[in-house]
Amino acid sequence: MSRLPGEEALERALTEALSAAGLPIVLVNPWRVRRFGEGLGVLAKTGPLDARVLALFGERARPPRRPLPGPRQREMADLVRRRRQLIAMIVAEKSRLDTASSVIRRDIQSLVQILERRVSKLDDRIDRAIAKDPERAETWRRVQTAPSVGPGVARALVIDLPELGALGRREITSLVVSLHSPRTAARRAATGGFARDAPLLERPCTSLR
Repeated sequence: MSRLPGEEALERALTEALSAAGLPIVLVNPWRVRRFGEGLGVLAKTGPLDARVLALFGERARPPRRPLPGPRQREMADLVRRRRQLIAMIVAEKSRLDTASSVIRRDIQSLVQILERRVSKLDDRIDRAIAKDPERAETWRRVQTAPSVGPGVARALVIDLPELGALGRREITSLVVSLHSPRTAARRAATGGFARDAPLLERPCTSLR
């Protein structure tokens, strides 16, 4: 199945239900499927056509099955997503400082301080969650040995890319590149995904192998 745009909660419920029923599931990049359909000359988008293109894509591309995230991984991903949302709010508020009156400027600064404290608390929760998983904690430490990679990018890597450390250089680089293709990047950025970090991820990903 391809990701359902703007429907992360529905996607999660659907994948969990299919997995519980013992049915095989593969999450694929919708941008790749769309390009595949265009290569076949299918430009229209209808339910039956989409189903046919998905079936052909699965038959010919044979995308690999990867384990679905468990409850702990989903919780960490939610925490990281919320952190990104707060960071976006901080950036938006700071951008208003230059044109704000002195009264509003004080209000903005107060709100920014509150948001920064919330980010700090989320960082602590994420770090504690990572520490409970020895394998992920070790990957988190190793990622930070790569140039220009700090705790924040390392958190995004180990949570958003559970395959990290298990795939070879070419496979993990291909996965990262596919996740920040133009349309996917825009969609994931709008929904709190790691598209904003994606250009920074390829070097630490490949340095792990």
